[in-house]
Amino acid sequence: MKKHTLSMRVFSVLLCMAMLCTFAPLTSLAEAPSPVTVGGVAVTAANAADVLGDGTVSYDAATATLTLDGATITDTFDDAGTAFGIFADGDLTIDVNGINYMNLSSAAGSGAVAGIYAGGDLTVRGEGTLTVVVPNAEGLSCAVFAGGSLDYDITGESDLT
Repeated sequence: MKKHTLSMRVFSVLLCMAMLCTFAPLTSLAEAPSPVTVGGVAVTAANAADVLGDGTVSYDAATATLTLDGATITDTFDDAGTAFGIFADGDLTIDVNGINYMNLSSAAGSGAVAGIYAGGDLTVRGEGTLTVVVPNAEGLSCAVFAGGSLDYDITGESDLT
């Protein structure tokens, strides 16, 4: 029987630790996606006060409230073949002020297009106007989709096409 040296024991321990690390899920090391995106821009703590950089969109994470005030949204967040103008993975309240316009015609080649998507409850409210235009895509096209309840109360004009 051979004697194990200290270096062999250290090597064995390191090898075992390396093998254990391979069992850890790699997804836990990846950065989690933003729960809210607007016009292809992920909302972060750094940009929440001015999501698009033009002073028209802000987000309050404490209340899950997105405020639109004269916003024009033409870009999308794309996930698994679906393009979204506004995407929230949970509940979302949208306060509409001023004249707001979302035209996602550039996403016509996508598998599906949703102007506003909330994985949970969606509330759209305010005194402004909101126009959402989505193209006829290869898959499903919808102006507004809520995984939970939908409460839509805009005292100004709204046009969802």
